Amino acid sequence: MELQVVDNQDQARFEILADGEVAGFVDYHLRDGEIALLHAETDRRYRDHGIAGRLVQYTLDSARERHLAVLPYCPFVRRWIADHPEYADLVPADRRPHFGLLREGPGAGTIAEITTFNADLFPAFGLPRELAVWPPAGSDRRPRRYGSSGSPHDPHCVRKYSMILVACA
Repeated sequence: MELQVVDNQDQARFEILADGEVAGFVDYHLRDGEIALLHAETDRRYRDHGIAGRLVQYTLDSARERHLAVLPYCPFVRRWIADHPEYADLVPADRRPHFGLLREGPGAGTIAEITTFNADLFPAFGLPRELAVWPPAGSDRRPRRYGSSGSPHDPHCVRKYSMILVACA
């Protein structure tokens, strides 16, 4: 499959084409030297092939070449940046906490990484390890496709983990 990424400025989005067909896109908004990455989506037929990651990487490389600050409002883009720290400098340092991108060094990473990585520490804080699973057993909430534990950006999940985050950060 031949992949090509293009900046479709008329629709304000980067698109990844698979054999000439749109396989995914990242919507953006440009203003005052900043690019807000709003939403990423991949056609179901092309998921789990690394296409979304290639699209985000191209988008971020383009932002770097154009000397644009990146505001990753899209959860997938935030997670990709957290997994590829060489791109974190694109997000202004004073805005990183807003996007769940924490400081460098011990405790660095996203809220998702801290809660997932420190799940083994829950008993040390007097909490059952089962809290590390989102949604909780018996819940009528369905996990979103976000890693293996649902969406850590869900306000209910973040509230549940807030004591752990403070202790681990």
